[in-house]
Amino acid sequence: MDRRTPLLLALVSLLPMGLGGCGVRVKGAGATPVTRGAPAGVFMPAELVVHPLTRFETGADGRRELVLHLEMLDAWGHGTKGLGALLVELRERAGGRQLLRWNSDALVEPDSNARYYDRVTRTYRVRLVAERVTPIERDLLSVRVRLALVSGRELEASGDLVLESE
Repeated sequence: MDRRTPLLLALVSLLPMGLGGCGVRVKGAGATPVTRGAPAGVFMPAELVVHPLTRFETGADGRRELVLHLEMLDAWGHGTKGLGALLVELRERAGGRQLLRWNSDALVEPDSNARYYDRVTRTYRVRLVAERVTPIERDLLSVRVRLALVSGRELEASGDLVLESE
């Protein structure tokens, strides 16, 4: 037997695997999506949360701003993204008097929406000028947010925050 015979046999036995790939398929290559009756938009936002990172800050121009952190959750409670128009109200917690109101289209268009998404906190971070808020020392405030999704659904959330005097 020739010394090259074992090497030749090994190469010949590997040839079918190289041609057929042993039935191994690279993930995602030509894979068909599995739907099995899952409705389109199954991971759309089902809940809106005013995240605890929501707070007041002084902006670069020296004006007071409400830094609103919003989290969108799907039906399973997992973070997701969504497109829609925001209505934000800042109210006194006791008595409910409205102090400020903002309408924002920041999350309507996909490009704009992506700019407001903070990948670290997995929240939307929207800065709203709030210079007209005159605080009473450690005044308790409430922020209420309504999101009108492009699908027509509306989600609401609220959260409390403290506006400390400067």
